[in-house]
Amino acid sequence: MQNSSIYEKIVKFLLLVGGIIALFYCFFNLFNIGDLNEWIANHGLTNPALNFIGMIVASIELHATVKPNDPIPYNWILMVILGVLLTIFSLLLSGGIIIVGAIMMEINVSREVDSE
Repeated sequence: MQNSSIYEKIVKFLLLVGGIIALFYCFFNLFNIGDLNEWIANHGLTNPALNFIGMIVASIELHATVKPNDPIPYNWILMVILGVLLTIFSLLLSGGIIIVGAIMMEINVSREVDSE
């Protein structure tokens, strides 16, 4: 039981960090705040419409993580999909972190099923 709790905390942390990175990246890139565009121009899409979509996807991911199953389901398949969308519309780093968290979530679920 103790391992399950540690996995859940790690997964929540990874999902929150990935979502926050994506949200800030899209916000700064959308409104051209600071010199953010100079050092990460090659890592993401700079089209304002795509950054707006990235902000929406990041907000959905953060809402699903902070308030599980209210109204957005909190499961690993949805998190993988949101991670892939963030990789496309935002930053590879944030999408990758979310995908790793989703895979860890699935591993934790499959361990709990196997132990029963």
